[in-house]
Amino acid sequence: MGHSYSQNLIHCVYSTGERRNLIAPELQEQLWAFKGVIAKREGVPLLVAGGMENHAHLLIALPPTNRDEYALIACRALASAIG
Repeated sequence: MGHSYSQNLIHCVYSTGERRNLIAPELQEQLWAFKGVIAKREGVPLLVAGGMENHAHLLIALPPTNRDEYALIACRALASAIG
């Protein structure tokens, strides 16, 4: 019997308004951890979070049962904490 495997990885990049340096370096680790909490609440595995003073990168894994629209909703929920 055959088995199928699906892995949906999505790389989201969000910037602050007008790419202003609003994410203080000393707060970045806390922000990435906070995004992990949000991802867990949304049921989306956050594999990696990081960024700079003016943008954030998120690598999320979506279960194959989720639709593509859910990916956009999940990315937006994770990005809303940037400001």
